[in-house]
Amino acid sequence: MHSDKMPDDPLVLLMSELVQEAKTLGCHEADLRAVDLTTEWLVVRNGRLETESPTYDTGVGVRVRIGS
Repeated sequence: MHSDKMPDDPLVLLMSELVQEAKTLGCHEADLRAVDLTTEWLVVRNGRLETESPTYDTGVGVRVRIGS
């Protein structure tokens, strides 16, 4: 698993647990993706910034294959 996050990061720990659980359940392949998404909406009127609203989302995508 490649990650720019530190090993004690909660997301990395969760992903490690998910991989172990997938192995325990007999999965032959597991694909996990960590996603950090930042979106920023700006409203400009008459050349001036009126509103700025950033949003932050973090999650894990999981795909597993069971059987041959």
